[in-house]
Amino acid sequence: MRSAARAAARGGDWLTASHHYRALARTKAARAGDRIQLGHALKEIGDVDGALAAYAEAAYRHPLHLDAQRQYGLFLRRIRRETDARNTLARALALAPDAADIAAEIEDMGVRDAVGLDRHFLQGILGGGDARAEGGATLIRRWLAEFSLSQARKKARARDWRSAERHYRDVLRRAPELTSARVQLGHALFEQGRAEDALTAYRRALVSTPRDPDIYLHVGHALKVLGRCGSAFEAYRTAWRLKPGFTEAFDEIHGLRPEIYDPFLLDGDIGPAGADRESDASAAGVASRRRLSPPSRLKGYPLSVFKYLAGSIVYKD
Repeated sequence: MRSAARAAARGGDWLTASHHYRALARTKAARAGDRIQLGHALKEIGDVDGALAAYAEAAYRHPLHLDAQRQYGLFLRRIRRETDARNTLARALALAPDAADIAAEIEDMGVRDAVGLDRHFLQGILGGGDARAEGGATLIRRWLAEFSLSQARKKARARDWRSAERHYRDVLRRAPELTSARVQLGHALFEQGRAEDALTAYRRALVSTPRDPDIYLHVGHALKVLGRCGSAFEAYRTAWRLKPGFTEAFDEIHGLRPEIYDPFLLDGDIGPAGADRESDASAAGVASRRRLSPPSRLKGYPLSVFKYLAGSIVYKD
């Protein structure tokens, strides 16, 4: 069926190609490429809604497939949904930070600074799906990955971060689906003072598991070190909203915005983080007298925090 679909597409018979690719997309063996090609075929016959649905499904079901993210983002831009296009292409850039064509598309849509890109990264990642296992490493590759992982952990315990980085990269060459190893690579980079590289690793990990609050905490730490405190605040706030009662996230929120001295204040509209800035000293003095109480207070946190989950976290096109 796949060969028939390709033959029809090469011959310009897009209607027949769309029928074949649609049938392929419904099977358990469907690939990202099948769904992308379905989008192309439907676009060629003028079925905009169908093409949009096909591209969206490819991007959501295959979050680690760069071209699925790229084609979805480009089509969103074509139909003038530029905010969604920026978010989706930012997610693609998290997969391939050196993709000049994607970076150029985002810049052409008006995102020309790191803080703006941070915002679209966050929304783009939150709009993605969880990665599913596709294929898999051979037994030899798995064994070699496990060996490298044990070596990486050994070096990390010894705080030999450069060696740990080398071993974690070796793990990921053999088993790129190991999100935990990618997070640990981020830690090894962060410990070497390479916050920008660590941020890249954390974001790539989030593409696989976009609703892991711990990784957003690490993203926030990297952004804070880079001086992008407004972006760090949004990362910490996302971690809190994914995991109400996450005291580490709230402590960071309070450190950046001392006026938010109580977790219940996060249930209201506290406004955007605004420009990156240092916390006002006088506000910090007031807030220090009204610090977060022990974690037991956070139990039973009201479900109204999930207003956010109904919005940006479950955001899908």
